[in-house]
Amino acid sequence: MKTGALLFAFNTNETDYFKMAEFSAKNIKRWLNIPTSVITDDKRKSSVFDNIIINQNTKSSKRYFDDRNSTVEWKNSGRSSAYNLTPYDQTLLLDVDYIVASDQLRTILDSSYEFLCPDCAFELSGTKSNNSSFGKFQMKMFWATVIMFRKTKHSQVIFELIKMIENNFEHYANLYGFPKTPYRNDYALSIALSIASGHLETKTHSIPWPLINIHPEHDVNLVDTDTFEITYKKNSRSRERMFRNKLVNQDIHVMSKTSMEKIIESC
Repeated sequence: MKTGALLFAFNTNETDYFKMAEFSAKNIKRWLNIPTSVITDDKRKSSVFDNIIINQNTKSSKRYFDDRNSTVEWKNSGRSSAYNLTPYDQTLLLDVDYIVASDQLRTILDSSYEFLCPDCAFELSGTKSNNSSFGKFQMKMFWATVIMFRKTKHSQVIFELIKMIENNFEHYANLYGFPKTPYRNDYALSIALSIASGHLETKTHSIPWPLINIHPEHDVNLVDTDTFEITYKKNSRSRERMFRNKLVNQDIHVMSKTSMEKIIESC
């Protein structure tokens, strides 16, 4: 079976997602030893990728990012096309701000499951929500940050459901009671998996460990290869103090784009 990683990288005026995808592809090759393809509208050449798939993403929205202290353009749609665009029989679909720093994902690549993604997240600092649910009815959250899928009918149905939800996002926002903008892949994925599971809560699609999230307002620095220091402020003993955590060989979701840019520049 042909296995590979797939990344989406659509640049904005503020963020070079293509450059992040190159950094991600190098880590994937180093730790998982699988080819990587990128779906992008960027015409730059790069020897890092095995395939560059040009696809125009005309949809965008606005989202406030704490690390930039502003509302910026966010091209977050189109992930529903991953099933049709992937060149692989088995695909590891990753956000470009997810840093592969271990071979942990090999566990799901070597499994027999058709479709897997995280159904829980761990916020490292303890100062933010783990976002285990969303909407008026506290629907269970699945994360689109990491998805493994095979080219099967079941996976195809899930991606078709995601596309339907994406195309009718305002309707589902009204139905489940969450903001209509910006479009959220996590919400579309969660609703799609609920429908595919007959609206029953199951572990059929769950990766058996939490997604480690580093929120945008927290600073992440590269200390050494696959070693990261996370800095954040937290109330302790009646006053705000600075805390640091060091992670070694731990895959992390770095939600701060400015931190990602610093990490890439320091390599």
